[in-house]
Amino acid sequence: MIKPMIKPMIKPMIKTVVISLLLVTKVLANSPLITLGRTNVTNNPDSGLPNQRVAISLNNLRNYPVICSMVALTIDYHSGEPSPENKVGQIPLFLQNIAILESPYSYILTVYKKIYDVLNATLPNYQIGNVYLDQQKTKCQKKSPDYDSNITTIAGAGHVYSISISPDGRTIASGAAEKFIKIWDIVKGVEIKTLTGHSGLVLAVNFSPDGKKIVSGSSDNTIRIWEVESGKEIRTISGHSSWVNSVKFSPDGRKVVSGSSDKTVKIWEVDSGEEVSSFAGHEYGVSSVSFSPDGRKIVSGSYDNTVRIWDVDNGREIKKLQDHYWFITSVNFSADGKSIVSGSWDKTIKIWNAESGELIKTLADHTWFVDSVAFSADGSKILSSSSDGTIKLWDVSNGDVIKTLTAHADYVHSVGFSTDGNKIISGSFDDTIKVWDTESSNGTKTSTLALDDYQITSCSYSPDGNKIASAANGNINIWDVATGSKIKTLNTHAWKFTSVVFSPAGDKIASIDRTDIRIWDLASGNEIMVLPGGPREFILIVFSPDGSKISATHWNDTINVWDVATGKEIWTFQSNKGRPFSLAFSPDGSKILSRLSEENFPRTWELASGKEIIVGRPNNDNSIIETSFSPDSSKFAGALDDHTIKLWDLMSGDELLTLAGCLSNVTLVAFSPDSSKLASACADQTIKVWDLSNGKLIRTSAIHLDNIKSISFSPDSSKIASTTGNGIKIWDYLGF
Repeated sequence: MIKPMIKPMIKPMIKTVVISLLLVTKVLANSPLITLGRTNVTNNPDSGLPNQRVAISLNNLRNYPVICSMVALTIDYHSGEPSPENKVGQIPLFLQNIAILESPYSYILTVYKKIYDVLNATLPNYQIGNVYLDQQKTKCQKKSPDYDSNITTIAGAGHVYSISISPDGRTIASGAAEKFIKIWDIVKGVEIKTLTGHSGLVLAVNFSPDGKKIVSGSSDNTIRIWEVESGKEIRTISGHSSWVNSVKFSPDGRKVVSGSSDKTVKIWEVDSGEEVSSFAGHEYGVSSVSFSPDGRKIVSGSYDNTVRIWDVDNGREIKKLQDHYWFITSVNFSADGKSIVSGSWDKTIKIWNAESGELIKTLADHTWFVDSVAFSADGSKILSSSSDGTIKLWDVSNGDVIKTLTAHADYVHSVGFSTDGNKIISGSFDDTIKVWDTESSNGTKTSTLALDDYQITSCSYSPDGNKIASAANGNINIWDVATGSKIKTLNTHAWKFTSVVFSPAGDKIASIDRTDIRIWDLASGNEIMVLPGGPREFILIVFSPDGSKISATHWNDTINVWDVATGKEIWTFQSNKGRPFSLAFSPDGSKILSRLSEENFPRTWELASGKEIIVGRPNNDNSIIETSFSPDSSKFAGALDDHTIKLWDLMSGDELLTLAGCLSNVTLVAFSPDSSKLASACADQTIKVWDLSNGKLIRTSAIHLDNIKSISFSPDSSKIASTTGNGIKIWDYLGF
């Protein structure tokens, strides 16, 4: 089996490789190209990580995500470890609709996952070697992120690793990959001064409690203390043998704690620079440290996947907290010292009891590494930032996401609250710092169902909006929307379910089971009847508005309608113009609406007579990829091959609106139940919601990190449920 060049490090001892991957953006007329350089396997003994570390070298891919409609690759494959003597040959590989996500790092991992998935099936027993990009065949475009008017953007901050807010809330200190520290005016968004002296990446910065000093840690293995007013360096502290990843002042400002890739935690006197104590116990590098509010304890997080609590007076380890399965990136105490929060590359945030070490809660909604976590001053909220390019604000009491902030164009490495809690500060590798107004910034509220399914293909809201049904492989699961918990699993079948829908009364569920349609009683979970479809598979199913009939489209180019009470087929249409790829009943249930794959216009049939009713045929030269009918049967939406969506009057065929915004193909469209809004899923893995009264874009979702399989509005039109291959996400797109 092919081993991927980059794969999850589920356990610390799994060997990973260092990949130095050069991405160079070459800007041509309307079509920037991405050059994917060779992969090189090297060692990094100073990383402080298990054995070797996954590291990415990036150049000139900043400020904007990129959408690639085609990535053309040539890949070396080898009979053993990649080397010239083991090389067997080369294979071409073409990847379509690749989103270079908010983090280029995530993009590289995404590309390698796709490479692995494809080659694992075609070249067993070989390993991937060098990867080359064909610039002539690769097509990519830049995508500008959506911005919020309630955000102050501070540009020119460099690749920000760390930020700290002064105690008076008026200034920000930032540490960057460019080896400098900058001090900024929060209100004006302008630079006050630049502090230089480090010879390596500035990985950590922190203001002293009185706001007069700043401490910094660097990849040059030193700690430096600076005077804020003058910008002068007061002291350089040398004592670590590897990178200093984290530094914090003690509550009284007299000491500094540091965590290093040399696996140690050290305490230093600020005035003398002398080492007070050193704590050893972590098996790999220490990524994050913090004092408790009373200064008597220290919490540390490490690449050994553990969080540890230390006694400052005697240097002993008090507790070792273990539940994360990947690197710990950030740890902090709550203001009352009773709780600890930790963030990890396992994409979760965990809250711990600081006294007992007991795990209180796990927060999961990020789609990539969690890079930074912080408590609010009152301890009621947690802030997190991630390599998925988002910032999330969490309610500690119930673990819900209060809002998701998306305006950075690269991964967000550091985040924090202002002293009064009214602002959120974030630093990113997109060379900016952003200051968000906590209350008015346009966040989006999302929740993720705790799924254990694989390859979810469909979901449907119950009519009361309290439940969601999902289809995945041989399972149909029913979920409680409020809690995210699974209510029940229906008696399943060996075939793979591909679609699921609630009846209008909410007492039944219909599902496509490849060649059959199955109808289930929700209360008992029992199968009521099976509607056979023959040797080929069904595509879509829909109930009539009164629930008395069910219709389905079929891969044998037919549309069928059955009586739900008897299971008797009451109408069939055989197409000679391709497969029916959309389906709807009229509001009174007397008509069927569909579009055939070889036609760019809708058709309508009267069920009683079986006759076709001629409706308006849009004047449209572009191919229609996806279609949907409004619930009131007045409008018809079509996603075109030019990445736009057009809205037509169903009866006259007159064009009503053109919606433009996706930079790649529109793969799904869905009307809200009140027909006032339209949701579209794009191949760039985002969802867009449109106001049909004026054609304006209401909101764009965060990137899903997987292809979106289905989208469904809640009955009150306020939320959208979306499915990807491994989860359902509920999105409050109206925000706050």
